Parts: sequence; C-alpha cells; structure tokens
Amino acid sequence: KTKIMRSYKLVKYVIIIIVMLYAIARLLFNENKFAPVKKVSQNILYQLLPNSKSTNYTTNYGAYETNKDQITRSQSTVTMARHEAKCAEPTMNIFWLKMHKIGSSTTVPMFVNHAMKHKLKPAVPTMRWMDSVPYPDWNYRWDTDLNINTQHPNVSFLHCRYSHTIRDIMPADTKYISSIRDPATLIPSYFRYYNKKSVIYHLFKTSIPPTKETILSNYLEHPETVKFNGRAFVNPMLYEFGYILQNNSDVTEIQKVINEISKEFDFIIVLEHFDESLIIMKELLCWEIPDVIYKIRNVNPRKGDEIDEKMKDRIREINLGDWMLYQLINKTLWETIGNYGAKQMQDDVDELRTLNEDMRKKCLSLTTGITLSLNDTLLCDILGHINIVVLRDITMIVDASNGNMDQAWEKFIKLRTKSN
Repeated sequence: KTKIMRSYKLVKYVIIIIVMLYAIARLLFNENKFAPVKKVSQNILYQLLPNSKSTNYTTNYGAYETNKDQITRSQSTVTMARHEAKCAEPTMNIFWLKMHKIGSSTTVPMFVNHAMKHKLKPAVPTMRWMDSVPYPDWNYRWDTDLNINTQHPNVSFLHCRYSHTIRDIMPADTKYISSIRDPATLIPSYFRYYNKKSVIYHLFKTSIPPTKETILSNYLEHPETVKFNGRAFVNPMLYEFGYILQNNSDVTEIQKVINEISKEFDFIIVLEHFDESLIIMKELLCWEIPDVIYKIRNVNPRKGDEIDEKMKDRIREINLGDWMLYQLINKTLWETIGNYGAKQMQDDVDELRTLNEDMRKKCLSLTTGITLSLNDTLLCDILGHINIVVLRDITMIVDASNGNMDQAWEKFIKLRTKSN
C-alpha cells in the first residue's frame, strides 16, 4: 500500500512538472519548439478528464448535490461517427443564441462564413440594431422584430433573448446552439466590460459610486441592490435562455428550467473548453475543422486577477441557477469527449490550433501587400473586423436582396473586399 501511494504521488508530481514546463515554455519561447512537451501534457490531461465523474468544480451547495441526479440530461450526446461516413451533408439551418460575454464575438464569424459559403439567408432585425433585436424586452415579438418578408431565415447569429416562438420562424430541421461559462468569471467580466462610469451608472443601478470595483464588492455582499437594465443581476445566462426564476435558491425550479433548456438546444459550447467544444460542434453539424477556424476577440488580458476562490464561490452561490446549468453542460461535454476518444480529440484540437495559427499568419501577410485567395481574404476580413461592422453590411444587403441570396452575397463580397 505504501509503494502504491508513493507511485501515485510520483505520477502526480511528474504531471504537474510537465504542465508547468509547458506553460513556462509558451511564455518564454516559440511554442512550436515545445510540441513534444505539449503532446505529452495534453495526452495526460485528455486521458484524465474525460473519465472524471465530476466537473471541473465542486459545489458547496448541498441541495444541488442531493438532487442533481434528478436532472434529466436530455441534451443529446453527439454520436461520434464521422469517420464511419454517417454524415451525408453539412447542416444548413442554424440558430446561434449569441450570449453576452461568453465568447460570442469569437464564435459569430464561423456562422457568418457558413451563411456566405452556402448563400443562406441570415436573420436581420427590422430596426438598425445591427447585431441584435431590441433587447431585452423583445422576446415574444419575432414576427415584428425580424425582417422576414416572404423568406424565413436559414441562420441566426444575433444578440437576443431566446424564446420558443423562434421555432415558428426557423426551419424545422434547425440546430439550436449557444454557449455558457462559469458564472464566477462571467459576472466579473460584465463589470470589466462595462467599465466606463457613464455606462455602469446607466446599466448597473446601485446605491454606491458606480465603479466596477465597488459594484463587485457590493454585489458579493448585497446582490439584490445591483440592477442590470432595471432587473436583478442574477443568473444572466438563464435570463438570456429565456427564464427568470421565481426563487433563485429553489433547486426544483432550477432543475425544471435546466431540463427545458437541454431539450431546446442541440449543443452548448463550454467557453472554458472552447476548442474541444468546437470539435464536438463540428461533428454535430457535419462540418469540417476548417469551418471552425477562429480569432479570439474581446478578451481582457487581466481577467480574473482580482477574483479569489472565496469570491468565486460566493458568485456561484448567488447565481445558483447558472452554476447548476454550467455544471451539467460541462459534465455532458466531457462525457461526449470520452465517447469521441481522447486520441482523436487531441489530434483534432491540434489540427484546429495549427489552422488558426496558419490563418493568423495569412491575415498578417495582407498588411505587407501579399495577395491571398478570395476565400482567405474574405475570412481574414470577417475574422478581423468588429462583428457589428460585418453585420451592418449583411443587414444592408439582405434588405436590398428581395430574397435573392446569391445576388446578395455577391454584393457583400464586393463590398467587403473593396473595404480592404
């Protein structure tokens, strides 16, 4: 028994050392030189995590621990069979619920590129909100808030609050996708993003001076005093999924809501495991790895540096509904990765990161006068511009298209390539 314990400790220390060496190497040198270290550390992590019986975090909330098995995980686990040629063609119709502060600016270009590639009609707002429909009180007015005319949209990538009524507008075979993150990092991200005093004062109504530091401190002590857009700033993810809890600590109510969300959405990305989530998503949609190339946007380099573990636990306690949803989706993701296969996931993630780096270099070369293919030029443009700029042009061309999407996307391509 003593020998086993010593062996276990030795293995644990070796893993820690490998991961630390890799992290230091990335900071100090070109990460490509340390590919062997990366391969070993990833292989160890992928072997450990998919088989874990718990998520990345453990909750202190006994009510959830007691009742979590009652939650029906109806969000289907994706069957990993691409290599068995079970995908006939890529999914065309997609509804992407663009959530605030959950990697939406990084993810939207994938769906824009998908729509452009297949000449699909995107959902565009009737009002000039560019990247959203009137928020937050529009959610039961899809018939008036979208410019539908005679042709319903194939794809939607707008900032919005979900309502089941969107299914009356989207095609029957639409895949519904969104994203989540740990509320312990989401809530501070809100405060950091809206860090101008005038904006904080407008959005976060408090009885103390409007700064992100004082609001966070006050939020942890008296969350009911912090309002966002006139409502209690609690469980913002559940809110954007279309729900307001009557009792934020009622586990039974939360379980019911989570079940409904799981039934409504085919897949939910976990921001903390973004690359792995994208690989699973592309399997669900019958896409290829180049279809999920991305450029990270709107990331605060100092994110999380003022939040300790005690503060994180308090934020999770305040936002118990969001925290329970996060734990369930995160656990489901890793179960799915386990079914997918650790080696296959590792290889696919490596390929995605290589493609991302190759595209980054291509896009940088545009600034030196090098000519790229039309497809690469357009992708660099979509990846490189603020979402609202691209969506402004999409709204304009769809409005003028009269349903002719081939013509509309040709105009979009000319407009965007001319802007470069």
